[in-house]
Order: sequence, then structure tokens, then C-alpha cells
Amino acid sequence: MEQSFNISQSANFEPAATRTLADWAESIVYTAESLYGPRDKRYTLSNIGFAENGPCIWYPPIAGHIEIRLGPNALGRLDLTVYQLAHECIHLLSPSGDADGLTLEEGLATKFSEDYVAENVSVVTAFNKHYASAAADVRNLLSIHPDAVKQLRAIEPAFYKMNRETFEQAGLLDVPPPLLDRLLMSFRDYCTN
Repeated sequence: MEQSFNISQSANFEPAATRTLADWAESIVYTAESLYGPRDKRYTLSNIGFAENGPCIWYPPIAGHIEIRLGPNALGRLDLTVYQLAHECIHLLSPSGDADGLTLEEGLATKFSEDYVAENVSVVTAFNKHYASAAADVRNLLSIHPDAVKQLRAIEPAFYKMNRETFEQAGLLDVPPPLLDRLLMSFRDYCTN
């Protein structure tokens, strides 16, 4: 069931606020794919909405479908809505089916959402120190190798399957070992360190 939602016009919203969530998602995914490689087309984005447990990716019981759930705190806030949507759209590139995600993926999602919103809406930064730190690690990686994510995904398209060998096969041999360790750590473990 595909649904779109209009974000209501407000005095502090730009004209872009009349775009639907589906419009925003299409633009965001196009940008993400151009920067980081194609998404896994075995999955179909079937719904975008707001939920108490958002923001997150949700896998409905229909095989191959995926939903984006935005947090209720984003309702009525174009900047936060687009920020959360951009973050979750990175997870559409290689859905994990609820497998533990790597810090590399969460950091990329945070960095991308910050950059996308700054370019298209306004400035929003990570609200959580772990996401901010993961984004800083990804920015560090990209300062060394600007196309690192695309290179890695050419070897292994799924973030959650990446490992040291993926970095080696992608020719990313000069990534400092402490940075590499953090990027390849499960984000859950990263948050507890």
C-alpha cells in the first residue's frame, strides 16, 4: 500500500514544503545512488509515514517490502522530516533485514542526511553523540578516499557484510587501523564503547 503525505505549509517553510514524502524520497535516493552506488532493487519502498518507534526502517511481513517510519518529533518540521528521511534512505541502498548494521552505514546515513538537508532545506546536525561520532569517522574516511563508499560497495554492496578484506579488495589500504576498526564495528557495540 503506497501512501504519500503532504507536509503542511507554514510561515517558516520554504516552497519545497509542498512536496510529498514520496517526492522527497525519490530525490534523496537518486542523490544517494549517484554518490554511493545503486540500491538493492530486490526491495520496494512500500510506505513512508510517522510512527512512535521512528525514525527507523521497518520490514513488513511481505517479502521484499520495506517501510520508512519517521519520528513523531518530525511532524510539522520540514528540516527534521527531510533529515530523518535522508538518513533512512541510506539504509535503502542495502537493506539488512534487521541484521546489526555497521558504524560505517550509520555514520554515512548521518553524514549524508546532514549534507542533504543543509543543501536542500536548512542546517540540522546529529542529535546523538554516537551518530555524530560515527559521521565524523565517515567524514575522516572520505577525506582520505572521497569515493571510498562507492569503491567498497563495488566489492560488497551490502554494508553489513563488509569487513577488512572488503577494504583491501577496494584498494583502501591506507585507512588508519583505529578508524577502520571503528567503521567495521557493529553500531550497537560502537554505542556502548
